[in-house]
Amino acid sequence: MDVPQMSEGMFTTLEEKIGSWWEDCLKDEMAKAAAEERRLAVERGDFHEGVPAITVVCDGGWSKRTHKHSYNAFGGVGVIFGAATQKLLYMGVRNKQCVICNKAESENKTPKLHNCYKNWNESSQAMEADIILCGFLEAESSHGLRYTRIIADGDSSVYAQLQENVPVWGRDIVKMECANHTCKCV
Repeated sequence: MDVPQMSEGMFTTLEEKIGSWWEDCLKDEMAKAAAEERRLAVERGDFHEGVPAITVVCDGGWSKRTHKHSYNAFGGVGVIFGAATQKLLYMGVRNKQCVICNKAESENKTPKLHNCYKNWNESSQAMEADIILCGFLEAESSHGLRYTRIIADGDSSVYAQLQENVPVWGRDIVKMECANHTCKCV
């Protein structure tokens, strides 16, 4: 076809630019969604100690499908959606490995300067709870909201982490089981 190829360096540069642009757009959209959730909470008169309070839907996933065995995924993601708007309020990612760092380590070299995405050293099982907890911890400072009701699957570790580690309103969080997960368990 005689189409010139893009060099690896050019591809990486463009990938980083587009990734940065997408991240900025995502943050902007999440801020707009949170503002809408906040407005709706105020209109409903839904407050916790004077701070607008909302219901959120939370879930997480891993890079590798397993069920009740082999909890060794290298990456995981968690999301928080506003129940009223059904829009994304928070997203987090945990990675246990970085290809560039791993290659350098296998060659006993210092890794070249790069954007390292490794941000997790604990168990794969703890990824989801940590991501959701971070979203709850940032809710009030970032959006002026408190997530006081959570719709989620039967994962009790997330709920326990929230109750123990979210200051001020953590003990007041109410968990509601997701109807889909409840039906699957029956």
